[in-house]
Amino acid sequence: MPRYYVNNETTYSGDHIVHVEGCEHMPPKGKCTCLGDYSNCFDAVREAGKLFPRPNGCPHCARLSHVDAD
Repeated sequence: MPRYYVNNETTYSGDHIVHVEGCEHMPPKGKCTCLGDYSNCFDAVREAGKLFPRPNGCPHCARLSHVDAD
């Protein structure tokens, strides 16, 4: 199962982006929190929602759970 991380810093729209370990867009490990191993990105984003108010999947590695900012 892939390991997921959430960025501790927000995007300009206030989202905390969830990445699969190894994503080239993932911040350094000191700037993100490990969420654990999940079989899908939806469960990882749900877990990130326990830590941050606006989690969102990475448009590159967690595309299925990514929601475009308005």
